[in-house]
This record gives sequence, C-alpha cells and structure tokens, in this order.
Amino acid sequence: MPEGTFIVKPNRILEALNTIKDYNPPTPYKSKKTVVDILKQAVKNGANIDYHRRHVDNIRNMTGKYRILD
Repeated sequence: MPEGTFIVKPNRILEALNTIKDYNPPTPYKSKKTVVDILKQAVKNGANIDYHRRHVDNIRNMTGKYRILD
C-alpha cells in the first residue's frame, strides 16, 4: 500500500485526519471557487456506483484481503 494511504474504520477517522494534517503542510489555495469546485466534483464522484466498485476492488488488491479464506 502506498505510503501516506490509510484504510480507516469510521470510529478512527479523526485520528487518521489528524495524522494526515500533522505530517503534511497546508496547501495555499488561491481561489475559494476552485476549492468549492473540487469538493463538488468529489461529491459527484462519491455518488458514482462504478467508482465505489472500483475503489473496493483497489482496496482489496492493495491489502490482499481477497486472498484470505476464513
């Protein structure tokens, strides 16, 4: 799994966000509109079921969980 990538359960999301914030410098945004546009696109991406499926497959491939037979 790439460095700086976290797979997080909901109860630990704040811990992950704080870690990311602690180890990365703030990004200087020059335009609030650009930030809003990026966030709007992120919402659209989050609503796309194909992206969900691809994301789940990518996580399974990165963690090797599909190879664990319980």
